[in-house]
Amino acid sequence: MAREQDQEFQINFDTNAFINRLKSYSIIKRIPYNMMNLRVDITAIDITAKAIMLLSKTPKEYLVFHPFNNHYIYISDIISIMNKLGLNIKGSNQKEFNEALQETMKDESNAIKISGFIASMNKGENRSFISSKNDYTMEILYHLGFKWPLITNEYLSTFIKYLIDLDFFD
Repeated sequence: MAREQDQEFQINFDTNAFINRLKSYSIIKRIPYNMMNLRVDITAIDITAKAIMLLSKTPKEYLVFHPFNNHYIYISDIISIMNKLGLNIKGSNQKEFNEALQETMKDESNAIKISGFIASMNKGENRSFISSKNDYTMEILYHLGFKWPLITNEYLSTFIKYLIDLDFFD
């Protein structure tokens, strides 16, 4: 994800599945209510690098780690910030969402923009935010004096503004 330092995102942001899912919701102008309560981890890349550097100094017996921010954020919080920045995404029941999706797909340029989202839905991945655990890694990081920072609204807002300024959501 974006750096903690300045919220600048990876150079190939347009291939990031999570960001493209958010883009799809902004194009459809809807998100199903059942998606809004999903939790995701937002892990700033510069902080992740610090965690990896610390973990690389552990004894070789400690081989497998999964460093990611253990402070989760709800999709609804991200959508709320997107809406405050003018992207206008409404919560909806599944029927309303499907109708809006069908309407969006009538426009060929929009259909192309959300093709990855459609492909994931067709694979049954419409709830494709993957849940994982990193308890072991966190124990080691705590032992090393490392703690993930909370993701703030300011971080999310600056990050979303950065993508808006790059015309990503158009």
